[in-house]
Parts: sequence; C-alpha cells; structure tokens
Amino acid sequence: IITSAYDPGTLGSVGILDAAALLDSPADSAARIGRRRIVVISDGDDGEPEQALLAAADSVRALGIDLYVVGVGTSRGAGMSLPAGTYQLGGPVTTASGARASSRLDEGALRALANRGGGRYALADADLDLGVLQAEISAPPPLALTPGAAARPAWARYDLPFVLGLAALLLVLLESLLDASLPRLSVARARRVA
Repeated sequence: IITSAYDPGTLGSVGILDAAALLDSPADSAARIGRRRIVVISDGDDGEPEQALLAAADSVRALGIDLYVVGVGTSRGAGMSLPAGTYQLGGPVTTASGARASSRLDEGALRALANRGGGRYALADADLDLGVLQAEISAPPPLALTPGAAARPAWARYDLPFVLGLAALLLVLLESLLDASLPRLSVARARRVA
C-alpha cells in the first residue's frame, strides 16, 4: 500500500481508510448495491504498528465494508528500489545505517488484517487460494432484509402465474383421468359366462 507519490513509504492504515472514504463518498452512495469490498495487496511489512492496521480494519468493518487481502513477496525478502521523481532521489532504499533495506512477507499480519476486516486472505502465488478469494469477492451479495422488515414467507419465492398454471394443468389431468371409462365387457360375452 503506497499512500502518496511524494512519500512512497507504506502506511497501510492510511491507504485502507482512504479507500473506505472513496467507497463512502456521496458519488458512490448512488451506485451502492449490496456489499462493498476493499482489496489490499501487500507484503505486510508496514512502517507502522500492527494495531494501527487492525484499527483501520475495524473502522471499515463498522462501515459495512469487507476487507480482502492478497499477500505478495517472500519470507526471506528482497531489496527495494524507488524510481527518481518529485522529491525523490530514486535508487535503492537504505536503512538509517546505510544498509540496503529489504521487505519481507508477513503472512501473520495479513491474515489478522483479513480476519479483522471480515474478508479472506490469499497468497498471490497460491492459485487455489487466490481463486477462492476471487470467487468470494465476485459472488453476488446475500439478500439482506431491511431492519424491522418481516421475513418473506417461503411461498413468496415462487412465481405466482407459474404456480397457478401448474395447478390448473394438474387439475385438468386429474379431471381427464376421472372421465376415463374402464373397458366394458360386451353383453354377449357376459351372457356366455352366465
């Protein structure tokens, strides 16, 4: 999560809260239907305490937004480089001591973030987990009742004209079965038997 082009450090909580603000904006409220989701793609190696991330997850969850997390990177880590830009020199990122800084995957922090945010975690390299996450994100929202509304009766799920037409068809079939006459023995055959 990069929160600013001028300070490309990682502040996950700021990125999550900014995304929630976009989803909660008046422009989005007109188009809002069903569930709202934020997908965080991160290695979990943030420059802030884990509690700040979890507090951001709690905040978006309180707004009714689900937080899904995709983990990228490896546990052994890799060096980081920045492109040159406005207010940036570019080149390798170093620590305060001058050593090359590295970023490592922290799956524990990412799982905790997804659990707190009501979503799911998947590692980007795990195709099966990523597929499950994608299916869950793209699934239609469950039907939600408005507060105080009574639950719909079971029969209300069915199309009334279809049910009435099916009932009429069954009644016509039943009536035709009742009108059917059994074959009668001929009178001559009945006399021979007697």
